[in-house]
Amino acid sequence: MRYETISNQIMYKLVEEKRINDEYREVYAYALEKMLAGIGNAILLLLTALIFDIGIETIVFLSFYIPIRKYAGGLHAKTRTSCVMISLIVMVTCMKLAMVISNTSMWSCISLITLFIVILLINQFAPMDSINKRLSSKNWIKHKIISKYITVVESLILIGGILFVPDLKVYIMTATMAMLLVGITIIPYKKLWRV
Repeated sequence: MRYETISNQIMYKLVEEKRINDEYREVYAYALEKMLAGIGNAILLLLTALIFDIGIETIVFLSFYIPIRKYAGGLHAKTRTSCVMISLIVMVTCMKLAMVISNTSMWSCISLITLFIVILLINQFAPMDSINKRLSSKNWIKHKIISKYITVVESLILIGGILFVPDLKVYIMTATMAMLLVGITIIPYKKLWRV
């Protein structure tokens, strides 16, 4: 059953019972749908983290991914289901790749080079406007500044980690991969390949 269907059924029931005004039913239904989707996604993410034994890595990944993604934007899937599935697959792949890279002797160099690439990508392409999330010119400038600021702060945190706590290399690489994922999703592929 879809979240929209569930939320509509609940709202119709509440209107029937006179607990809410029919005038606001659609607003409440939309809010409830978003809340249910958020809870469902969180449960799915938690289960995925438990199955792949990447609980702490997931927290680290999301801590570095969400702040930049919020302001830099990036590619969006057409449907909620495809978004969730693609996101889970890509996130698990990034975290597993981070674990592999962190076991090499070159992990710190790879992390530094990756951070440099991310800074270039964010500086060049952020924020990426999408059909799902349109930005006004005022918000575009604000998002550009904030995404650059967050990228620099997160990069400095990771460089400090590389220099002072290299024992946390798995988490440093995980955070680096999270930042790289945002950088890759903001590249305007259609514009780059347009003839």
